Amino acid sequence: GPHIEGEYLLTPQELYRGASAPDSMFRSYVDVRVGGSKQGCDMPYRMLLPRGIDGLLVTGRGASYLRRGHDPGVRARCNMMMLGQATGVAAAMCATEGVCPRHLDVRKLQRALLAEGFPFGDEARLQELGLAP
Repeated sequence: GPHIEGEYLLTPQELYRGASAPDSMFRSYVDVRVGGSKQGCDMPYRMLLPRGIDGLLVTGRGASYLRRGHDPGVRARCNMMMLGQATGVAAAMCATEGVCPRHLDVRKLQRALLAEGFPFGDEARLQELGLAP
């Protein structure tokens, strides 16, 4: 289906190799069938930001990622649910703080999502992101 040209384009290759992103909203552990990474793959905040357009977030199947047929790597229900919730939290933070989505403090978003139970990985990954207690 159609999707935005985002600030970041998540590719199937990144899903397979378990790519990490500094602006991760959560780590997807959906089995991408052939060659899937057991460590999961980060879903970066930048995939919600349309390139060249301010004041807008695009979530779900419209987010910036390449599809490969019915590959569940991103579009699995659990990911769509988390993308929607993360986008809603980001939008609420933008409205509360009076900033456009492009200027949202991603660390604050990550801390809010972590507090809501979003998966980011193991303790080492939390430290890498600056989210470990």
